[in-house]
Amino acid sequence: MSFKNCKDIQMSGHTKSGVYTICCLASRSIQVIQRRVDGSQNFKRLWNEYKSGFGNVAVEFWLGDSMTPKHNGMKFSTIDNENNDGSCASVYKGAWWYHGCHSCNPNGIYLNGSHTNYGEGINWGAWKGHHYSLPFLEMKIRPHY
Repeated sequence: MSFKNCKDIQMSGHTKSGVYTICCLASRSIQVIQRRVDGSQNFKRLWNEYKSGFGNVAVEFWLGDSMTPKHNGMKFSTIDNENNDGSCASVYKGAWWYHGCHSCNPNGIYLNGSHTNYGEGINWGAWKGHHYSLPFLEMKIRPHY
């Protein structure tokens, strides 16, 4: 079964957090701004590299200038530009809109599955915990035109 969005999932009676298929209409474009698939790119990078973008769009990449000034009240942090209440980007070897330090770390080290380094992988704490690094991740947005 596919849904139009997260609200549609909840309205259909699903109450557990999880992975669901969301069907998008062809008339609305979706842009992939990040992909993690094989560890070929190091995402522990400087602010200017995130600003410019890096990687290979056919494999792993970060689309430049994708850091909104604030997300959920938090500023984007990198190892050379910590904008949070600690040194989260340095400690967890990534870059993100960290908050105490993180509940997810999509730009962490590519560790491909279970690992022992708390929070350093491509973690999604509420889903797989901080000792499991996702082997694949894409971040997508629907631009407002």
